[in-house]
Amino acid sequence: MPVEKPVTFPYANNLGNVLTVSAKQFRNAWKRFATLHRQELDQDLDGCLPLLASKDSLSDTRAAGHGCGFDVLCREIVGACHWDTMQAGNQFFKVNAHIVELFQRSRPGAPRRTKHVSLLPAPQA
Repeated sequence: MPVEKPVTFPYANNLGNVLTVSAKQFRNAWKRFATLHRQELDQDLDGCLPLLASKDSLSDTRAAGHGCGFDVLCREIVGACHWDTMQAGNQFFKVNAHIVELFQRSRPGAPRRTKHVSLLPAPQA
């Protein structure tokens, strides 16, 4: 299997050093997160996560009921020193288009479309 490009967190920046994790670590974290929050996630999304990006602190984001969102997953990956910084912004999706895709979805009866994130398949050998 080919080595997949790592995942970069452009908003987790320590003195010019941007945090990266391997694609395998990111995929494993996604699977654990989705399993942990399976009761809160829309089963129609087939493994996708709601974006739920917020500039609020992590504790305020969770208190607002957005603990199952993709932004919270990213904050958990980057660690405590970046928990209160939104991680799932535009720059994140630009540099990580090889592994995630942002899309909008409308639900029957819902007044507006909402943003979700899908995990792209791993490259095959």
